[in-house]
Amino acid sequence: MIYTSCKDFMSKIPQKKRVLAIDWGSVRIGIAVSDYDMVMALPRAQIEAKNQDRAIDTILTMISENNIGGIVIGDPKNMDGSIGETAGKVRGFADKLLAQFDFPIFFMDERLTSKAAESRLLGELNLSRARRRETTDQMSATILLNDFLDQAKRTCL
Repeated sequence: MIYTSCKDFMSKIPQKKRVLAIDWGSVRIGIAVSDYDMVMALPRAQIEAKNQDRAIDTILTMISENNIGGIVIGDPKNMDGSIGETAGKVRGFADKLLAQFDFPIFFMDERLTSKAAESRLLGELNLSRARRRETTDQMSATILLNDFLDQAKRTCL
């Protein structure tokens, strides 16, 4: 089920479960997972998005292997807050995921997370262009999940 309220979403996460974050892209999907205390996000994987069925199978495996209780998906709104073409594709992906497994899902505004990840990978870590391409999406998912966890501490718990 998709929740629009952070508080309602968090109330559906069982104790001792973690949250998985998805930064969806048409080429790659970044994945991050929270710790059990819901304090920090850890980068987990970057998977190919070309075959959505395979990507969903991979995510479902990660859900079961990582004791996941809910999913935060990056909501790629336009800079003016409107919903664009990419956001529609993300919602379609979420619908396919829900068709396989009914799970609490929360959409989190992800504007500029990819730019923040790219900047961090270039500036702080000084990674090559090829290595940045390999890790940008999972870093974006990590930033997205950290932002969500911070928001949850302030307003949802």
